[in-house]
Amino acid sequence: MEPMPIVPWIAVVAGLGLTAAGMGAARLRRPSPLQKEQLRRQRLLQHGRLAAGEILEWFAAPPPKLKTRRRKPAPIPPPCTRLIYRYEVAGVCYESSQDEELADPAAAGLLPGTPISIKFDPRNPGNAMLLLEPTTPGARESMRMQAAGK
Repeated sequence: MEPMPIVPWIAVVAGLGLTAAGMGAARLRRPSPLQKEQLRRQRLLQHGRLAAGEILEWFAAPPPKLKTRRRKPAPIPPPCTRLIYRYEVAGVCYESSQDEELADPAAAGLLPGTPISIKFDPRNPGNAMLLLEPTTPGARESMRMQAAGK
């Protein structure tokens, strides 16, 4: 019996090594949950439509658990407030929540019933975000007038 040539085995081992390296590199490039949320908000700001909404309630949310890849302790996240809000699109009422880094929402004027601006995805109106800072002059006033029916 003849011994098998070494060249095919080297090619197989090299191919397996390159595959494993490619899979490891792809795993490292995967966006974190924070990066995914930032991308979602950026898409909504660029392509979303504006709607009027109102704050329903707010409460202190537990800080998100931050994972680190090393054995270092995770950084302490800032205080977080969960804002629950409601908005209407095409006659359908949606209710959602968003975590914000607010120490005191009442001091920021975000009491229940406060009119707010919402940006939503026209293809998926359930995908929305609060606009706490008006992006255009007079946006908050026009949203208050729309909410009041004027």
